[in-house]
Amino acid sequence: MAKDGSFPSGHSSLGWAWALVLTEAAPDRTDALLQRGRAFAQSRAVCGVHWQSDIQAGMLVGAGTVARLHANETFRAQLNAARAEITAARQAGKVPSAGDCAAEAEALAISSPIAP
Repeated sequence: MAKDGSFPSGHSSLGWAWALVLTEAAPDRTDALLQRGRAFAQSRAVCGVHWQSDIQAGMLVGAGTVARLHANETFRAQLNAARAEITAARQAGKVPSAGDCAAEAEALAISSPIAP
């Protein structure tokens, strides 16, 4: 580890944790959010900076961290506030256009050799 600290992938941990938390804030977007979180994690292999086992371990660390956060009152309050903010934004019509999401999905599909 002193010369090669690749295990687990911190970027994969963070990307997967974000995806898991965001699915709780916007459960109607679960499929897209998890796909994006996985693509974020897999980008570490695509970029050649991590082994697949580093990515899998990172995702496990991210999932464990999110699970543990549910015991934290501040986290739960902030998650509830995020849900309320998303609801308010949707009601006010402040949501990304479907075209923006479609363009990102197309770009990810083209650039990623890993199927969702």
